[in-house]
Amino acid sequence: YDHPLYIKMARRTFELWNEIEHESNEQVYLQTGGIDIGYADDPRIKSCRTSMDAENVPYEELDWGEIKRRFPQFELKSD
Repeated sequence: YDHPLYIKMARRTFELWNEIEHESNEQVYLQTGGIDIGYADDPRIKSCRTSMDAENVPYEELDWGEIKRRFPQFELKSD
């Protein structure tokens, strides 16, 4: 997320999903991850990076070649 508050809200949501799963003995949430793609100097990408750093959220920064290798479904320009 592009603001630390959203990260805090998401963390609380994960706690609540976990409580529901524990009480119901059913899986109701499946964490799958996500990917944000953009130029390194894009303000939205910078904002996400800053927020994740502030909230100690682990993430990877991938270059074009690594994105292409790991996520071949995306057709990205080399720039």
